Amino acid sequence: MSSLVRVPDSVASLGRRALRWWPIGVAVAVIAAAIGLSLTWESPRVYVSRATVYTPTSVANVAAAQRYIADLQAAINSPTVQQDVADELGVHRSAFGSPIEVQRIRQSTLMQVVMRAPGRLADSSRVLNTLVARAGKSLSGADVKAAQAQQKQAAAAVTAAEDAAVAAKDKRDAFLRERDEVTPETELAIIGPELAQARLCAAGAIVPTGGDQAACQAQVDQLEQQVTTLGQDADQLAALDRELAQAESDVADANRDQRDADTAAARAAIGPVVEVAQAGTPVSRLPSLLRRTLAILVGSLLLGVAVVVAIALLNDPDRRPRPETGSDLGDRRKRAPS
Repeated sequence: MSSLVRVPDSVASLGRRALRWWPIGVAVAVIAAAIGLSLTWESPRVYVSRATVYTPTSVANVAAAQRYIADLQAAINSPTVQQDVADELGVHRSAFGSPIEVQRIRQSTLMQVVMRAPGRLADSSRVLNTLVARAGKSLSGADVKAAQAQQKQAAAAVTAAEDAAVAAKDKRDAFLRERDEVTPETELAIIGPELAQARLCAAGAIVPTGGDQAACQAQVDQLEQQVTTLGQDADQLAALDRELAQAESDVADANRDQRDADTAAARAAIGPVVEVAQAGTPVSRLPSLLRRTLAILVGSLLLGVAVVVAIALLNDPDRRPRPETGSDLGDRRKRAPS
């Protein structure tokens, strides 16, 4: 029963002690409320800009679009991207406001980008376009470098193929120049009838006037030797033609690969397309500010009360050390062993 009576007494005693420190509690509450309200009411309205963003052509499906949207959200709010845009446009980074939102539109590959700036920007549409473009560029940087490397490799392949084709053509032209631009097939077409006639003469079938078979046989042997040489030359020319044709085919393939590499590089460099639907429209934050104001006032009041109670507890006279009196010393001596 005595413990039940003692609890209200201690509470009442704590209340009386706390009343002596109420100015400190009021000061703490006022300071906390002033700081909170000044920060809350710093921007009573925001300027909202919205844009529909089309993903780059390199984003082929919905799953890739989901990953791209998440990456764009992180990139557009990164300090590096925002600082680059701020330096380019000559504004402070804080002018972009709270984190910029990037949301997927339904189940499509489209995105909605929302920027809530604390102040009116000179050209909100340009700011939003630049932010999205810079964020998209940061995401496509690795792909662009890889595509550019592929471009250089394809260009080198084209140069090598063209050099090989030039060398093959020069070799064929040099072969024909040694023959006065007359091909082995042309000479064979000329020698063919002569060889046939000489064979007939050597066989005694048709002997021209003043001729004999022995002379005709010697002519046959000579013409057959020429035919053999011309056949070898014809094979050599055919090989040169095949080499030139292969070199020209390699040039065509290299050019096609280069066109593909150029197309890939161009696609990689294309960033998201922005279509601004709302630029710097002022929106009042009064409802949310009122709720925050009420929460700040209640919190400041509770903080002041807590500070006063804490000071009162620290100044509890029952918990202070008491000075030792003479009777206490005498009692302690009596309890001490002799």
